Amino acid sequence: MKLQSLLLVAVTATTTFAAQQPILGAFAIGVSNLTASTDFYMNQLGFVSTGQTFDVASYNEIVLKLPGASSGSALALMQFKDGRNVEKQAAKLMLFVEDVDVMLKKMEDNGLEILARPGVTLVNGKNTTMPTVMARDPDGYILEFNPLSTFNTSGTGF
Repeated sequence: MKLQSLLLVAVTATTTFAAQQPILGAFAIGVSNLTASTDFYMNQLGFVSTGQTFDVASYNEIVLKLPGASSGSALALMQFKDGRNVEKQAAKLMLFVEDVDVMLKKMEDNGLEILARPGVTLVNGKNTTMPTVMARDPDGYILEFNPLSTFNTSGTGF
């Protein structure tokens, strides 16, 4: 009788968990210099500290977020203690801003590699006007800046 009750609880817990919608709490990226990356994301992109920092066996981490109640998931910056190369990993952060030209100038002023500027580009086989700026952060991650006016308020950004 006890085994049967235990199985019922396990099935119920599994079913309840599977029915829940996950929420993305944070996106983590490896960085080569935690102090420099924290400075860049806070002073150039306006992120603020959540007050959460972690010093664990394999890495040090700080969790940042954009100010405001509806600013999206947090960003965790992780510096690995084994010295692994984290430059130009396959990750892109999509950010929505008031003025992409202001961000373009800020990225240029910081000496960052500019990957795309607003203009006409080929999208799905058609020439399309894109208001997007793309640059690499100090560790080579792609930062994509889109006009806030194009943000879908459904919460997906698309």
